[in-house]
Amino acid sequence: MNEIELKTCIKFKSRTNEKNYVKIYNAHSCWSDIGYMEYGEQYLSLHLPNCSCHGIILHELMHTLGFLHIHQRSDRKNYLTIHWNNINRTDRMRF
Repeated sequence: MNEIELKTCIKFKSRTNEKNYVKIYNAHSCWSDIGYMEYGEQYLSLHLPNCSCHGIILHELMHTLGFLHIHQRSDRKNYLTIHWNNINRTDRMRF
């Protein structure tokens, strides 16, 4: 959070009584809801110790802020070429 605050205009604060907030917790994987959800708790899961590296934490915080993976963006065809033959059939849904 400190790195994002230092390099952007975004500021994080501890929750007091806000209705909508991000709940960071230790679950079974590393993931986050994407962007502002507007329904109370918004989840960011950091399975420890597997998700404790700096890069993974930043990655999941960026999802919380609304950033998608570039290969999932609606304009990805302008920037990427997907080689479908190189992707396992069971993983293609992720693209």
